[in-house]
Amino acid sequence: MPLTVPAGPTLLPNPQASVSSKKTTSKTTGSTADAQAAADALKNPPGGNKAGKTGIAGVPLGTPVQTGAATTQYTGRELSTNPPVFSKTQYAVEAPYTITMNMSAQGRANLLAQLGRVPNLYAKGQSPTETFAGASNGQFRQQDIDALTQILKLADQSGQDYTTLLNDFVSNPGYASQFFGKVTDTPKAIALTPATALVDDINSKFQDLFDTPVDKKVADAYAKEYNKAELAAKGAGLTATQQNNIFQKYVEQTALGKFAKVKGTVDTADDSQLEQGQLGQVLRTLRGAYADNGMAVSEKQVYQDAIAGIRSSQSLKNKLESIAMHATTAFPALKDWVAKGNTVKQYLDGGGFIDSYSKIYGVPRAQVTVDKFASAFAGQVPLTVKDWEATQWKDPMIKQTQFYQDTKKNDLRAMADAFGINV
Repeated sequence: MPLTVPAGPTLLPNPQASVSSKKTTSKTTGSTADAQAAADALKNPPGGNKAGKTGIAGVPLGTPVQTGAATTQYTGRELSTNPPVFSKTQYAVEAPYTITMNMSAQGRANLLAQLGRVPNLYAKGQSPTETFAGASNGQFRQQDIDALTQILKLADQSGQDYTTLLNDFVSNPGYASQFFGKVTDTPKAIALTPATALVDDINSKFQDLFDTPVDKKVADAYAKEYNKAELAAKGAGLTATQQNNIFQKYVEQTALGKFAKVKGTVDTADDSQLEQGQLGQVLRTLRGAYADNGMAVSEKQVYQDAIAGIRSSQSLKNKLESIAMHATTAFPALKDWVAKGNTVKQYLDGGGFIDSYSKIYGVPRAQVTVDKFASAFAGQVPLTVKDWEATQWKDPMIKQTQFYQDTKKNDLRAMADAFGINV
């Protein structure tokens, strides 16, 4: 009749099936006396072998636990079957206390250090280090008792002594993680700039830029986007460029919306709104630079350039340099003049060109535009004002001017007087 053994709880896989049979002895195993005490504990398990008494694993002490599968082999011509290998639960509920009570202070310190090296056995920050274990003189805290309890439960469930299982966990962290998992770190709290502070900041800047308060919806959207960027930075803080990019986004939206609203009306009574604040100052500076260098540009383009120009002083400088570069293309003869930081209009004013044009064509001086003189400076050498006036006499359009009529009349009068003719 085959040998029958009552089936016991096989709650966990036998660690010996997953861990190399070559055991690793911890460096903190302890004295010979502690080693002997552990050996004696196997012969006389803590809590005894009282039948029916519930052990630390939740089943009666002495309950069979299968630790090896049945095996078959041929013996001569016959097939021989060996029954499964079983062990018995041995640790009583009070075992964590009785085990440590029977150890020396050094033995407890060594056990503490071993428990502390089992990955994820303790909550984050609670694992005892070797230094702590030695300094505590082997004094067990409640969390240490709880940790040892877990080890004893797993040892009974797998049919092992706890010292073997503990060594397996220490030598094979991956094996330990199958039982204790990974401790999830508590997310680091990220300090965010208060929304009220962000709203106050953007409102103050909008007062300077537009000479009007910021719209509440715009301010709230700005604060939310700023805080969202802070969260994405994971507490590292936002760089000056990141801060400015977020702010500039809402500046551009507000400025373009204001431009569309103002220019969308037939009347021009509200046009002055675009000239207010720092944006208005930059707008006038760029508009003047375009005009003074003879460049035709739409009002919308000037406004967009002004929005870009308020990003920083360097941005405005770049825009002005770009305008100057275009001026040297339109007026090649004044390339050196413009390169020194001057405008085309300054050259025309100083050379008398503006006054001459105003005299010939009867246009108020303030209304004379720089582009009227492009032909005079299209070559490599600039014309003098007299040379330029001579070119105007060849233009048929001059005959339609009052200046031409008056000049011809005066020339005839001068000729008549010279010859004594009464006209």
